[in-house]
Amino acid sequence: MDKETMVADNGWVIEYDIDMIRMFAITKLQIYAGLVTPEYLQEVNQWAISRIVWLKEIGWCKAQLA
Repeated sequence: MDKETMVADNGWVIEYDIDMIRMFAITKLQIYAGLVTPEYLQEVNQWAISRIVWLKEIGWCKAQLA
């Protein structure tokens, strides 16, 4: 497993296109490219999942298209 581009998650190995993600991080998010690692991406993903769970718990729901 290439630790520069891959991360193990729940029995799966996820391979990221690190070059593309770093370019996006620099241009759109203004994040230093050196911070973008598979572990960082996994941490951001876990934060997003936790936030969605919390929003559901407090009664927030996504607006439905009519």
